Amino acid sequence: MIWKRTHFITHAIVVFALLAAATVATAQAPAVSRFVGSITAISGDTLTVKTDSGEQHQVQVPSDASLKRIAPGQKDLSTATTIAFSDLAVGDRVLVKLDPDATGATPQAAQIIAVKQEDVAQKQQADREDWQKRGVAGLVKSVDAASGTI
Repeated sequence: MIWKRTHFITHAIVVFALLAAATVATAQAPAVSRFVGSITAISGDTLTVKTDSGEQHQVQVPSDASLKRIAPGQKDLSTATTIAFSDLAVGDRVLVKLDPDATGATPQAAQIIAVKQEDVAQKQQADREDWQKRGVAGLVKSVDAASGTI
């Protein structure tokens, strides 16, 4: 009888320890603090952003959030320009940094760095034109590796 009670108490302690460890692990799991994607919807002061992996995030953009616009291919904010929320549009690429101190059901942005969709299209067009200046454009029909001809 004492053995059963001890066995029960031991199991209860083990289960409690596992639950406590699981709770701590869940609490320590890193929350999303930033994400990159394309704006799919704008409603009031809220953006919906679809990441490249297909996740949908809604984020509220308070009036004190930092909004910057950079050119495609830029690696830093040295040439970034400040923009208004109304300058953002569906299709723009954005990096959203969330405010870790924000409260509420919808996450709030602390900073948004945008690459305008029309800037991306202009860069792609310029790249195509540059490639056309460099040589022949078209599809490869055959390759002769022995003679080095295409």
